[in-house]
Amino acid sequence: MENLTQNNAMFKTYGPLMAGLAATLIWGIGPGVARGLAEDLGPFASGAMGNTMGGLVLLFYKWRTTGLRAIKNVPRIYWILCAPIYVLFMASSVLSIGLVETREEVITLGLIRLLWPLSTLILTIPIMKAKASPWLIVGLILCFFGVLAPYLDPASPSLFAVFGALLGSGFPGIMALVSATSWGLYSNWFSKYIKHKEHDFISVLLLFSGLFQFGAAMIVYQPFNLQLRHTFPFAFQVIFSTFLANVFWNMAMRSKYSLAVIILANLVPVFSTVLTGLMLGVTLTWPMLLGAALVVAGTMWSKRCFRPTKPQDPSEPEEPAESAA
Repeated sequence: MENLTQNNAMFKTYGPLMAGLAATLIWGIGPGVARGLAEDLGPFASGAMGNTMGGLVLLFYKWRTTGLRAIKNVPRIYWILCAPIYVLFMASSVLSIGLVETREEVITLGLIRLLWPLSTLILTIPIMKAKASPWLIVGLILCFFGVLAPYLDPASPSLFAVFGALLGSGFPGIMALVSATSWGLYSNWFSKYIKHKEHDFISVLLLFSGLFQFGAAMIVYQPFNLQLRHTFPFAFQVIFSTFLANVFWNMAMRSKYSLAVIILANLVPVFSTVLTGLMLGVTLTWPMLLGAALVVAGTMWSKRCFRPTKPQDPSEPEEPAESAA
């Protein structure tokens, strides 16, 4: 009985910290799961199914916990401004993962998509009128070289070859950049215009995203080779990436370990690179790991260049970017 009491006390003390770590690891695994589904079903079909099921689970959870009556009081600007940009974020995310030719590119372009904390910070300047130190340029340079690093060939390093490889990523590369930018816009607009947490209906936005991607799947060919073995990846997306990770994250943010968890969240590029490589069977190279480390360093440096305008870190939205994508 005494041991049980001690275990309960330990869970109450360190549970939120463990929850934050779990959320970070779950989001790190997400791209590998999404890529496997996109290869068999197509990016739009897999994204539509994941977003729709995830949205329904979150909507049911919100109904059971806080109720849905607050939806009537959600400011109209949330549906006009935030909803379309969130749909764009989800669509560009699945395309940046699903349309690349090789699994290695899921990792290399993933570093562009994982620039969302940096884009959120930068966009606080025009949207939230935040003030930044001129030293911000150092963080931008670190992130820029972090994105370039995975394309470096150790045998014959050439900056021109690196730029050529990055530009050769084409449409998926553009979608990765759109994904990072659109989340920065969504996060800042949400912070600026939505004053009450109960007005956050991201579950409905996921349903909008699923509906849009279902429509796109009807127009653009998708292989849709759905099999029983896809049950676990979809369950992971819906139960872990969309539901539990957000619950864990919010639990951590309300605890005394919120700062430690935010620091852990900054390491998502490293976690994502390593875990995605393991899941997809990709041999990780030192340029890939160097790129992830530079993106982390650039993001953390950039955060130190902003003067706080409110208690919450401007690059940390209520719910991080990853959900069903």
